[in-house]
Amino acid sequence: AALLALAIPAVGMDTGTPNTEASLPQNEPIVQTYNTLKEAFPAETQSLEVVVKAKDVTASNVRHGIDAFERAAEKQPALFPGHSIDTDVSPDGTVNRVSIEIAGSGTDAKSNEALDALRKDIVPATIGSVDGVQALVAGPTAEDRDFNDTMKSDLPFVIGFVLLAAVLRSEEH
Repeated sequence: AALLALAIPAVGMDTGTPNTEASLPQNEPIVQTYNTLKEAFPAETQSLEVVVKAKDVTASNVRHGIDAFERAAEKQPALFPGHSIDTDVSPDGTVNRVSIEIAGSGTDAKSNEALDALRKDIVPATIGSVDGVQALVAGPTAEDRDFNDTMKSDLPFVIGFVLLAAVLRSEEH
C-alpha cells in the first residue's frame, strides 16, 4: 500500500520539455526581459516533420500527395500559420522530410491540437493515402507526447513489477 501511495504522483507527472511560460514565474524581471526579446526577435518557429518513406519520393504520385498535404494544412491557418513547407529529400530518394510550422510554443494545447490534426486527419487523408507510402509525424511536440503516453501506459507494469519484487524479497527474509 505504501508503494502504491508513493507511485500516485507519477500518474500526473509531466515529463515534457520545459518552457518559460510553464516553468518560470512570469513576474520575474529576467523572464519579462526574455519574453520581450523573444517577441521582438523570434529565433525560430515551432514545427513538426512528416517523414515520408517510399521507393521513390520524387515520383509524381508522392509529390501530388505532398501537394495535397500542403493544401489541407493551408485550410487550417489557426494551427498551421506558416505558408511555407520545407522538404528535404534523402540522397537515395527514398525519404522526404516535410517540415511544417505549427501554432503555439511546441508544448501547449495549440501545438498538441496541430499534432492531432496532422496524425488523425491531414496526413492519413493526403500523403498517407498514397499507395506504397509510409508517412509518420515527428518533431519535439510529437516526441514529448509519445514519451508521456508510453510512460503512462507502462506505469501499471512498472508498479506491478516493483510490488512483485518487494513481495518476493520480503518472503526471502
